[in-house]
Amino acid sequence: MMEKIPELIAALLTDQIPPKADAICIFAQNDLEKDILCTVANFSLLFNTPVVINGLERYENTESSAGVKEWETVLMQHGVTSENILSVEAKHTGEEAEKFVALAKEKAWSRLVLVATPYHLPRCFLTMLGVMKGISLDLKLYCLTLKAIIWTGSAVKCSVLGGAALDKNKYVDLGGDLTNIEPRIQQLSIEL
Repeated sequence: MMEKIPELIAALLTDQIPPKADAICIFAQNDLEKDILCTVANFSLLFNTPVVINGLERYENTESSAGVKEWETVLMQHGVTSENILSVEAKHTGEEAEKFVALAKEKAWSRLVLVATPYHLPRCFLTMLGVMKGISLDLKLYCLTLKAIIWTGSAVKCSVLGGAALDKNKYVDLGGDLTNIEPRIQQLSIEL
């Protein structure tokens, strides 16, 4: 199974986005949020697609952490109307996935674009699949992330992202996200 994980990651990071989706769901993190939000705003404006963000006041337990107000402001500065910004409150990735799926079911959406940083996207995708499977809901999921990223500071090379330089803190996050993939795939009974 482990030999298939790089294929899954490559597929997610290079997914082709459909010309029409019902919503764009952003998994909240304070990493590269302005770059992520700019990418999302461009997609939202191009296809008039609603954006679903986390509605928490702060995404992390620090006073300097961004939250819903900051994200709404950045999206609106890039042209997304307030009517096209929806929010759900969630404390972690699993809860975000549950809320995104519940909203999709409520609104009868069938195609969602999932957005996260490259190292977080595989876990977000698999968590969404798990939630969908749990309630027997079939959604088409597409993945969108930043194509070129550069982190500064103490860099560590990581071949999973094509040798991109990662900050040591990001490397820990990346390792946590990637080590959770194989058990998640087994739990979902996904065939790669």
